[in-house]
This record gives sequence, C-alpha cells and structure tokens, in this order.
Amino acid sequence: KKKLNIIKTNTDKENIIIWSVLDTRLPEEGILNSFSQNKLANKIIDNRIIYPETRVCLDKNYIHAYAAFFDSFNEEQAIEFLNYLKLTYGNSIKLKIWNDSELNNRIINLNLKDSISRNDIEILKQIKKCNWTSIGFMFLQSVNEFKQLPKSSEKNYIIVGNMPREDKGSQLDSSVWDYWKNDSLTLITLYIPKGKITNQIDRDIKRGFASYGIKYQLIEN
Repeated sequence: KKKLNIIKTNTDKENIIIWSVLDTRLPEEGILNSFSQNKLANKIIDNRIIYPETRVCLDKNYIHAYAAFFDSFNEEQAIEFLNYLKLTYGNSIKLKIWNDSELNNRIINLNLKDSISRNDIEILKQIKKCNWTSIGFMFLQSVNEFKQLPKSSEKNYIIVGNMPREDKGSQLDSSVWDYWKNDSLTLITLYIPKGKITNQIDRDIKRGFASYGIKYQLIEN
C-alpha cells in the first residue's frame, strides 16, 4: 500500500490548511489526522461535508429494481417473476436481491429482450425462505440503502411474499414506516407468487400500509 509522505517545512509560520472535501469517513479522515499529527500546518480548518456512508451512483443504462424475497421460489415462480419484471420495467433491469441468505445484496443484470436466461432462473431458485426476525432486518436494510440514493431517483421496491410466520418480538421499526410514508419516490409493490395464499402477516403488512397512508400496489398471481 502506498503511504502519504509528510514533508515538514519552516518557511511559513502562519501556514493554514482548509480541509473542504466530501468525506465518507474512510480514507479522508485518515489523511486529515496525518496532517494534524505531523503538524503540517499551524492551523487546520475542518470544513468537511461528512457522509456516514459512500454515496451510491446509479447506472443509467438500466432500470433499477429492488426485491426483498421472504419465501423461496420454484422454477415456475422464478420464470413468472422474471416475466413480471419484463412487463413492468422493460428489457434492461438491474435487480438487487435482498434475502436472509448468501444471496443478500446480490445484483443481477437482466437482459430480457429475447428470452429469459437459465442462469437468472437458477439464481432465483436459490432464494431461501425467511424467518420472523428477517422482516425487521430486511426492511431496515432497504431503507438504509434508499437513503443513500440520489433524492430524485425512483425506488422500485418489490416485497415478495409470503411473509414469515409470526414469532416473538416486534420486527417493524417505526422509522421504516415513516420513511415509506414520507418518500413518494419509493414505489412499493407487494407481490404474491402463483401457488401462494396470502397469510396473516401479509395482511398485517397491508393494514400497516393503510394505517400509515402508504401507497402500494398488490400483485397476486
């Protein structure tokens, strides 16, 4: 790894560094600390604009979609879902997968102009059935991701049921509901695949949407 070499000079006793960078708190803070520790300047003015995370840049060649998968897919359901994406968003889609498994945060580029890829089908068939605690984790994960996106970008967010059966503890953070309510560019779809029957938690999610005045569309196959 390259190291930043600091060279001290005594030519100017009034030298000042004004530090005005977009700071993600990763390498930038380390450089600033090096300036202070090595006394490179008599005065350092810290004008950082601090972001807690690196900002996300979107690839404009694709329509971006985000799907939280709470139940597993068989082959027919995987093909059905890919066809739904094509009909809804077009041929070129960058799909981000959220699932309580090794597939979490996986991004796949879907080119659906001609035919559905066997590889895409096999990826969706690896999705795992989630448990009760997955709900809070995956919903909060989506909100944290969306907060990093440009404010003007639409978030095509698909919640794929069935939802897990209820267990101990509350899983829905109020900040999640508040974010969905206040961000009109988060476009929520509750998607129930063919062969799955809406369960009690699916219905509770819909009641939560109604209670908070959150707009969404329901797709039941």
